[in-house]
Amino acid sequence: MTFAQLVVLSLVCACADSARVVSDAESNFVCPSECVECCDSSSFFGMLGRSFKCILHDKTKIPASRECKETSQRNGNIFYHREGAQYKTHCEYNDGESEAPKKCSSTHMCCCASNGNWHEEQCLDGPTRGLTTVQARANHTGQMETFQMRSEQIFANDEACRRPGHQHHPYDSKVVPSISQGNVYDAKGRPQSKSLRITGCCLETATHTVEHHWQLRGITNHNVITNYHKVEDYTICVRHEELHYCSDDGGLTSNGKFVYDSVSQTQEGKCYGDEQPTDGKMLNDNDAYFSKCPRGVFKGVWCQCQGNCGVWSRA
Repeated sequence: MTFAQLVVLSLVCACADSARVVSDAESNFVCPSECVECCDSSSFFGMLGRSFKCILHDKTKIPASRECKETSQRNGNIFYHREGAQYKTHCEYNDGESEAPKKCSSTHMCCCASNGNWHEEQCLDGPTRGLTTVQARANHTGQMETFQMRSEQIFANDEACRRPGHQHHPYDSKVVPSISQGNVYDAKGRPQSKSLRITGCCLETATHTVEHHWQLRGITNHNVITNYHKVEDYTICVRHEELHYCSDDGGLTSNGKFVYDSVSQTQEGKCYGDEQPTDGKMLNDNDAYFSKCPRGVFKGVWCQCQGNCGVWSRA
């Protein structure tokens, strides 16, 4: 071992011994509230300064009680859209403060303790004073919940006809394909699949003729392009039997009530990462890839976290 290596080793050992002496009196590190997560970013055993990385909730708000550097966007995270990118800063430790965890999470998800992604419909009295939202006891939770009156109170019956004299008319397509010129790089212009629907309650149909034009490359010679042309008829249903949501006779007549849908209430969520546990839970590889929360917590539009927990999107 060279003299220079011995000097470096002695310095490292001295720093380590010094750190052990300080550790007896050090205070536990607490990640500032402005940070989604914190991790140690000290260089060379802290000899060149002790600091931690703070992943920010809001890129404009750095920890007020710390000496921090200018914010910058996190790099190397392929899971975030540009508008959902996270920002970071590096801050100094307080004197005698213990170190933050070694590694920050690369992926975060906003999750809530309870599942607000449930739906319930109820037939209730009509709107009072023009209000279309009411409070009613939900069967799902047993609690008073908010319900919103549905804009449509009747629906198209695609099951067996219920009204006397109504007879189903078969059709083979739900929509008429758009008339667009296709090319070798996409499926536009090609005939669309059809499936004869011999059951349901379609009362009126219409047939539309579509001229399809598309191209295909040769199987053995990709430079050979063949043009195709085909005229296809599509029969769609333009009028189904209509029934009432709120009815005492299978939808034939209204019972005077109106159908309402439950409205999920906003819940305060927490950011869960793939390196540091939150409430004892972390994202695993499958959770991150499939945009799922850990077992026991839930995600959805009703679950919201303060600031930027990361707008996740698989690349």
